[in-house]
Amino acid sequence: MPRLTVTITEEQAELLEEKTGDGGEYESKSEAVRHFITEYELLTERVDELQQERDRLERKLTATNERVDEVTELLGSARL
Repeated sequence: MPRLTVTITEEQAELLEEKTGDGGEYESKSEAVRHFITEYELLTERVDELQQERDRLERKLTATNERVDEVTELLGSARL
């Protein structure tokens, strides 16, 4: 596996300390970082999926609103 040296903030270092070692979720900082990267990738994919779904629903709402406007206009014309 390739090795990597990174500089992180104090808060990030504290998080890694909390998540590793005695009582931590991960046996090592490397394991934690690998997990964080994998989770980031999965979450990014999910965000993309949700954005696509939002766009689809917005298009559907726009089409529905346009149809409501058409029907409202027709009903208004029919009453005259």
